Amino acid sequence: MFLFPPIEEQNQILEFLRWKTSVFNGLIPEKAITKGNVIASSKSLLAREMMLIDEYRTSLISAAVTGRIDVRDIIIPEYTYIEEEAEAEEEEDLATEEV
Repeated sequence: MFLFPPIEEQNQILEFLRWKTSVFNGLIPEKAITKGNVIASSKSLLAREMMLIDEYRTSLISAAVTGRIDVRDIIIPEYTYIEEEAEAEEEEDLATEEV
């Protein structure tokens, strides 16, 4: 024997879940980012943010290369390389090579 909430409560739950799903769908880009090249459309908020970050990265590199900003005295903080990251990068490289 199964107990279910009243139909009105079921409808409220369903309406809430549909709303939450639409919110999450609006955050997920239609396509992914590959090695810094944005191939996502700007139909979602997250995709737009990723494209803006990629544009900023490109303009920062351009400014450093052309001498508009001086990067000679920049101190790069220590970075501890984690084995899990290395494995993830290797898998990503293999997946890119197969395509």
